[in-house]
Amino acid sequence: EIRILKKISDTIPHINLPKYIDCYYGMKHTTIVVPLLSEDFVTRIQKRDKAKIGNYSESELFSVIKQVLSGLEALHNHNICHLDIKLENIVFKNEDLEDTDISILDLGFAREEDSWPIYRRDGEYIGTPQYLSPEILEKERYGPEADIWAVGVVLYKAFHFVFPFERETGDSNNEILYQKIKD
Repeated sequence: EIRILKKISDTIPHINLPKYIDCYYGMKHTTIVVPLLSEDFVTRIQKRDKAKIGNYSESELFSVIKQVLSGLEALHNHNICHLDIKLENIVFKNEDLEDTDISILDLGFAREEDSWPIYRRDGEYIGTPQYLSPEILEKERYGPEADIWAVGVVLYKAFHFVFPFERETGDSNNEILYQKIKD
């Protein structure tokens, strides 16, 4: 993650991608320093609900998704896939509940093209189950399309407050979920 963050900061400066500042290595954890951001998309939705601002309008969601796609385009143009696009990794830059400026964070699963595809040693999938693309689940070669699939899931979840297939499969059975995605 640190290597990719450094590469982004050095060669892909983009308003919707994090700028690497520094990192600190501890006994159990590594802390990565990026510019101060506000909160993730899930928290922002909850705060807007509490403040009685209401759901995001289509134009507000379009603004957020456009920024996500712009950041991903910059990554993909440099042969990097994020591979963990989800609501929690879309982070707002300031606390204004009406503002939609975002940054894409958590590049822990990000890979450069020469290391696609990637799975855990035990053969399990890497990524968040509800956001996995059919290519990943079929263990086929994948690339930027896996990120684009995840953006579709983000958009669906932001509009409907449930994941695609969640009503059909329930939240706890990943095998049924994976089959629905493959179909």
